[in-house]
Amino acid sequence: MLESLTIVDLFAALVLCFRFNGSFLTRRIFYFLNFILLTLHDGLRWNMGTDWEAYHTLFNSFSLENYLRDVPIHLMSSDHGFYFFVQLIHNFISSNYTVYLIIFSFISYGLLIFSTASLTNYNLLSLSVFPGWIAFYSGSQRQFIALSVFYFILYLLSKNETITLYIFSLIGLSLHISLAFPLLTISLLNLRYYFVLFQLKKLFNTLHRYRLFIFSLLLVPSSLIYYQLSINPRDILVFLLTYIPLKPVEYVDFNLLLPESTLGSPVLAITKKLLIIVFFIYYISKIRNLVPNSPLIRFLILSPFISLTLHILSFILPQFSINSRLDLYFGTASIVLLSGIIFNNVRTLSRIIIFFFICTNIYFTYSRFLCLELFHPYYFFFSDNIPAWNGCGWGIA
Repeated sequence: MLESLTIVDLFAALVLCFRFNGSFLTRRIFYFLNFILLTLHDGLRWNMGTDWEAYHTLFNSFSLENYLRDVPIHLMSSDHGFYFFVQLIHNFISSNYTVYLIIFSFISYGLLIFSTASLTNYNLLSLSVFPGWIAFYSGSQRQFIALSVFYFILYLLSKNETITLYIFSLIGLSLHISLAFPLLTISLLNLRYYFVLFQLKKLFNTLHRYRLFIFSLLLVPSSLIYYQLSINPRDILVFLLTYIPLKPVEYVDFNLLLPESTLGSPVLAITKKLLIIVFFIYYISKIRNLVPNSPLIRFLILSPFISLTLHILSFILPQFSINSRLDLYFGTASIVLLSGIIFNNVRTLSRIIIFFFICTNIYFTYSRFLCLELFHPYYFFFSDNIPAWNGCGWGIA
């Protein structure tokens, strides 16, 4: 169904390249239908999708009598918000996993589609990316719901809803700690000019005053690294990343058994990301007078550069698995939102070019998915003869 829905969305987007004016009601109907269909698609599935067995087992492990006992355990987890979310549904709404999936999908797609609709004025090209490739990640429930919260945070950022933004940032971080990276990027991008000017000057003066003390502090660990790693830059990076607090939740996973076939072609992938950067820079420069220099736009323009940097890092360190997780926040978000924003502010020929740009990205990403049998054929929870879940490992190349 996801492929069919993507084709329908893309066809409607192509038509609107020529008849964009007066199509607002049509676009809203498409957004509503996609929300309903995607919610039902993920909510009614059974033994399908990424990480099915892990989350199904997790849900069934909760019980009301163990609720208070498990509180300290989940508080120690970096994703404790997600565990409380699952327990809340299991213990106080329904212990039926299908009911949980429907609620989960309703919230996740609700935030994703509402935020995208608001930020792109119901652009159908942006919408087509959801069934085109984002929906394939829905089985990774912790990050998927954190991703939906992140899109809502971008919406709040565009509206300058500061207090609400802080609240949802805390909620998102409790769902999946990977959200810390894009939130940190947004924070750094939006520091006030006077803060950067004066506080950095003060910091420089402090470092200069205590330079001998700081040098002494760095000398001891530097010596240990030297003798342990023999000044191999790659080994130094591995050594430092090993002690990042993210390791317990497996965002820095040095899995030496990772098959080389999942690493893909570095030349092809890097070329693709460079073309995306050039594409967006060209069109943003054309519509710079129509698009405000807002915190949201600054983040979206920087995101493809961060995506490229992370991708290069993943080839320097093939076992560094954080790239694919963070690209949903940086690379994918910029494609979804910038394409829609640019499409709304250019003429017909440029709209057609952007249309083929999105089609190419959807095809390229879809062709790199591994284990598509996780999603085909589709099985409802009430279907007969449902086969056992096929957990074939990595979901994307």
